Amino acid sequence: MSDVNSDVNNFNAHAWSGLQMDEIHGGLGVGAAFGLELPGRVSVGLGYDHLYVSSDVGDASGSLKFDLPANAFRGFLQYSFAGVGPSGAYLGGSLGIVSESGSVLVPVVGCDRCAIALPAFEKRDIKGSSGLLELFAGGDWWAAVQVPHGRPEPAFALSGMTGYRYAKIGETKVNGETVYLANGEKESIDYSGVFASVGFKVAV
Repeated sequence: MSDVNSDVNNFNAHAWSGLQMDEIHGGLGVGAAFGLELPGRVSVGLGYDHLYVSSDVGDASGSLKFDLPANAFRGFLQYSFAGVGPSGAYLGGSLGIVSESGSVLVPVVGCDRCAIALPAFEKRDIKGSSGLLELFAGGDWWAAVQVPHGRPEPAFALSGMTGYRYAKIGETKVNGETVYLANGEKESIDYSGVFASVGFKVAV
């Protein structure tokens, strides 16, 4: 998020009332994936993640907010060192698309003595998309359930994963217009970096 943080630092350098906005260095996400185990402990599947990224600051005179959520759609390939049922580690990678659909609230100076209250901000839409690449490693811890008149079968697993995601949107548009930096380069929004996740798996 270096380009976005440059905007944040520029705001902080000229902020009114001593306001200071936090730089963006990470965020939370939620997602789901569906996979199919093939022979040889290889799995393929499709996944979706919604990434939440934002920073804001404001007071009675005005406000500024960067709201930069993104949708990540990916296909993945995974090799497990143990099949479904036995707990074990896995390695994998993903290819896909990351799509930005956020907004920025631009500050508008208000007047606390005016007869009509003025809005504190003006919302402008931010759009952009690019390719996505992930490399990851993780592990599954399966819990078996008893099947009536049969042997226990694996059903649920706690899964943990960590890896690196490359997902840099090289061209950002605000209200349909491409945004440029002071040096003439296109402003980017970068979701790249180390990630970690925990979740549940269900075998069917």
